This record gives sequence, C-alpha cells and structure tokens, in this order.
Amino acid sequence: MDVVKANIFGPIAMDRPSPAGGSVANDQPPNSFFQGYTPPFPTNDWWAGYAAGSGDAVCAGPFPYESSLANSSIQFGLSTSRQFDGTSIKQPTQTDWSVGFSEHSGNAQDHKAISWDSQSVTLQYFTGSSTLTSYMVPGSPYLTFQFASSTPKFASGQGIITSIGGTSVSDNSQATVSGTKFLVVNSIGTYIIFSLSGSLNLTATNANGAGTVLASGPFTGVLRMVKLNQTSHEALLDQYVANYPTAVETDYSFSSTDPTAILRFTWTVTGSPNDLLMIKMQSPNFPSTDSLNYLTTKGYMYPALGNIWNLQYDLPTIDFNAPRTPDSSCSASILQGLEYEIAQLGDAPVPGDFYYWGGSIAAKARLALIADHLGRSDLIPTVLNYLETSYEYWFESSSSTLPAYETAWGGIINAAGYNNVGVDFGNGYYNDHHFHYGYFLTGAAVIAKPISIGSFETSSIRRPLIPTSLSPGIGTFFAGHSWASGIANGAGSRDQESVGEAVNAYYGAMLWASVIGDTDIKNYARLLLASEQHAAQVYWHMYPEANSTDRDQPYPEADVRSLVTIGNVQDWQSGRLVVSFTISLL
Repeated sequence: MDVVKANIFGPIAMDRPSPAGGSVANDQPPNSFFQGYTPPFPTNDWWAGYAAGSGDAVCAGPFPYESSLANSSIQFGLSTSRQFDGTSIKQPTQTDWSVGFSEHSGNAQDHKAISWDSQSVTLQYFTGSSTLTSYMVPGSPYLTFQFASSTPKFASGQGIITSIGGTSVSDNSQATVSGTKFLVVNSIGTYIIFSLSGSLNLTATNANGAGTVLASGPFTGVLRMVKLNQTSHEALLDQYVANYPTAVETDYSFSSTDPTAILRFTWTVTGSPNDLLMIKMQSPNFPSTDSLNYLTTKGYMYPALGNIWNLQYDLPTIDFNAPRTPDSSCSASILQGLEYEIAQLGDAPVPGDFYYWGGSIAAKARLALIADHLGRSDLIPTVLNYLETSYEYWFESSSSTLPAYETAWGGIINAAGYNNVGVDFGNGYYNDHHFHYGYFLTGAAVIAKPISIGSFETSSIRRPLIPTSLSPGIGTFFAGHSWASGIANGAGSRDQESVGEAVNAYYGAMLWASVIGDTDIKNYARLLLASEQHAAQVYWHMYPEANSTDRDQPYPEADVRSLVTIGNVQDWQSGRLVVSFTISLL
C-alpha cells in the first residue's frame, strides 16, 4: 500500500484568501465554546451545535447518543421510541441524563472546547479549580467524564430515580450507596455509572417528580456512564470499561496494485488499546452481536474490539469521460443533440448565486467533455469561452454576486448571505457548501483541462477561491458520509437531503485536483467519493428484496421495503415523498 500524507485531514489551506467580495462577518458567530482559539472552525461536524448560536442545540452524537450542552451540564440520551408511520422512520430526541458538578457557576461561558479532531471533540466545564472534562468520541458505548476537585452531579431527564445500586427510591425520598459500579434506573430504563478511580458515595434524591444523584464531596478521577439495553449486555460492559478513547487519528492508504483504499481510525486510549470496546454500523466479527447492540437512525450498532479500524473502499476509476465510447447506433443522435445544445448557449450568465449557477455551469461544462470524447474539437471553444466568461465575474469586484471571506468561522461564502439564511440556500451560514463548490470545481476543471485543441488558451483561468467542498469538517468519517447543514439557527442535528449532489461535489473536487496535478488531494477526493457512494447505497437506497432480519439492515422494519427502491435518510427537504426521492437523483 502507498501511504498518503495524513495532514490532508487538517484544513487544506490556512492562509487568509482575498476574494473579490472582501471580508464579512457572519451575524451568527461562534459562541464562547471556541474561547482561546482562532478561525477556521468546524461548521459541519456532528457537534457544530455546541459552538453555534446559544450552544444548546441537540447534536447527532456522539453516536449512539444525542447530546446537548446546558450552562452547567452535559445532557445526553438514546431514543427508546422507534416510530414507522408507513412512509418514514423517526426516533424522537430524548434526554435521559445530564452530568455536571455542584461547584459550577452556571454561567454559559464556563465551558469550552479543549481540542477536536476529524471525528471527536473534548470539552470542559470549569469554575475555579473544579473541572469536568468529557471526551465526546463517536462509537463509544460509554460516555466518559473526568472530574478534578469537583462534586459529580447527575440529573435524570426522565422522571424520578426508581433504583440506584439495587436500592429502591420512591418520590420525595433519597438513598445513599457506595461502590465503584452503580445501576441507576429511571422511567426509560437502566444506565450504569462506573468509577475507574476508586469507591465513592452517591446519594439519589427524588423531589417533586425529579431525580438527582450527587456525590458526597469533591472527586478527582474518571466516571463512565452507559445505557444498559439488556441485562445480557452487562458482562461485556463490565469487562472493557477500564479502557476509554480520548481522541482519534484518521488516516488512509492506497493500494499500488488495484483501485482500493484503506480508511484507518486509530483511537488514543487510556488503558489497553487492544481492549478498547467500541460500536459501529456493519460490525466485523469481533464479539457476538448479541452481546451488545444499540438501534439508531442508521440501524443497529454492534461491538468491535481494538483501537484500530481498517475500512476498505473500492475507489472509483471514473475520470472526465466515461470509460467507453457510445454505441455506434447512438452517435449520430448524440452529436445532433450536442450541436443543438451548444448552439443554444447564448450569452454567458452573470452569476446570481452559487447553487443554481453552479449546477447549470457544471452541466454546460459537460458539453465540452462530450465533444472531446466524440472527437468534435471544433465545438469545444464555444463552450470554453462561455465558461470562462461566466467565471470571470466571480473575480470582478463590480459583480452583483461575489464570494467573500467570512471572518467569524473562517471560510468562503456568498457575500450577500452573511446575515440572511435565505440567500443561496444558506450559503452564508455554511449550508450545502460541498454541493455549491463541487459544481464550481467541476466547471473550473473543464476550463483548465488540456483538451485536445492545442490552440485554445486556458491559462487565464485562475485558481478557484478555496476548495471548501473538500474540507474535512463537511461531514463525519465515522458516519461514512457528508452532512449538508451548517451553523444556521444554532446548528444542531445534521441533515443531507441530496446524497447525489454530494457525490457530484467530490467528483468535481477530484477533477480539479487532477488538472492542477495534486495527487494527494485527488486521492483524498476519490476516497470521499467512494465513501459517499457507499453511504448512498446503504442509507439512501431502499432494497425491497432485503431481509428485515439482516444484521446490517439499517431499517429493520419489514414494511420499509414496501416503499420504493430509492429513499432518503435525515431528509428535511419536504413531507412529499416524490420530493424526498427525486432530490437524491440530482
């Protein structure tokens, strides 16, 4: 395997660009979560809601949990309600527990990010010398809380505590227990609290329908909490609780003999790396899947042991053109249609936005590629002139629609959208950036491609503004696909309506990397393209013949397969089925 440099998983560029639209500041800047840090900041990671708006949005992670940050505590839960209404599956958000410490000031500014990587974030609550640090790592069945000179406090989000450590607790009463392991029960079921740092005393108190658990005094050490779905899972959770992840390095390598790549996750572990218990979708055969499982919107997550995962992807071999020529019986019709479309191009459009302009310009760029593929080099200059003329408007400060450098989060946006989420589908709030800029890169790549007419001058095309469609913060490698939603309205749980446009985005990025000769970025784009295609097949496409009892079936409800052969997950586009289905065909 040829190992590719891992630093591609950081920002592709750190220098501040100077686009024609100058600089603007988004009217929804990060809150105090990033205190002590400077842009650029992640805008599409699963935890973006910690930093956007008031910072209390419910975030889709760390899977299998959902979480949110209150002023003085971390709130989390795992939905126990799975609803199928005949057209869609829903797992409503629920808060099972919150964790904090009694010394905390209650001020929202007294929690912040300590560090983050391509998958996880470490956050800390603090007041004086008392702290609570949590490693929010997707794929961990446990949530990990490291206390320092602080008194742990747990609050039930689901009514009173009915039992702790085997002792029953009624309303308006309390019970005190001691030890290193505590089963605590409220209305949605059982969680286990583990202490990795010696015995402690916990008092459960119920008052007026609410329940809390408070330690007897300041504590320094690590507590872990985990949902116990079935009593048969307890032994496995007991066995591996001492080993916990604090961060993850994401790397990849490519085969020199076939079009495959290995995406590698390596977790930093306190304890024994070989005994790190994680959970994942479509798990390999490590422990029995009966020994632990959690049902999420992506199906069941199952256990896997060890701090290194190697995920193999078959890479696309597609390039600018199809790998085969059209059937001879179709050539005349294709050429006739091509000549007609090029003749109808008219004046090059002045961009009015990124999205619609981009989709149209990428389609027009395809005309030049078809002409190239069919050997009609005489048709190409008309298309390239059309493209170049339209692109030049992005670099002229007098243009009506301009790119600007957004200073609050650090990225390129539509200048007109810095304070209006309705402009360009929320481009100014980092929504749909991979869609928008993927189309941009596709057209730019066609202009810069050394097409088979040596006399046509392509040197005037300038390097695109910034390849934010390739930003590692655009999605999540753990989930295996992109997210489209940015930081508008407090961010919160992620969505992506059109997986097809995400595929187009990384295809465009791959083409651009090809023409500028950057092998690292090209390989990275191929990996993104492969993972997005795989996710489309697993999560967005429906298979009527699939068995609902299949271990890796993301939608085990049998009646789901009575729908259509293509569907959409995490889709907020429309309540109409035809819209949900067809948007994935874009």
